[in-house]
Amino acid sequence: MAVKEEKFPTIFVRHRGSFDFDKICQNIKSWYDENGYEFHATKHKHKVAEEELKYHGERKITGYIKFFIHLQIRTREMKTVEVIKNGQKIQVQTGLITFDIVPSYKLDYENRFGKNKWLRAIQDFYHKYIIKRKIEDYWEDELFLQAGSLITVIKASLEYEAM
Repeated sequence: MAVKEEKFPTIFVRHRGSFDFDKICQNIKSWYDENGYEFHATKHKHKVAEEELKYHGERKITGYIKFFIHLQIRTREMKTVEVIKNGQKIQVQTGLITFDIVPSYKLDYENRFGKNKWLRAIQDFYHKYIIKRKIEDYWEDELFLQAGSLITVIKASLEYEAM
């Protein structure tokens, strides 16, 4: 078995309307930093009315499990417009923006048990009988809470009325 990676279904957030693209990116980066994730911007593709960004965050929970939250941001038909907010003119973007969030975790990310058949058998026993409940009832829930927290930050950055 050695390193075991578990990915969860993608969570989608879509918004059509006005948004502050730079503020959204800053808030997302701040969220990764505040929650102890090592932040990586793995892709930035810019076209005339489109942007595509891929962010990746990883966080060591213990010496055995590591959380990952992958985020892809895509914009379509993006234009910059001036609006008046609180009596001041500011520039915001309009168009379609989508967020794809994929939470995942890795067990034995340092590959301690993958060296031979005997260690893999011990790891299999360890997963099935010793930490099975902790994985399913604690770590997976914690990872979903982290992903939900990121979604809350995204929605707040988009200035949704209801959350």
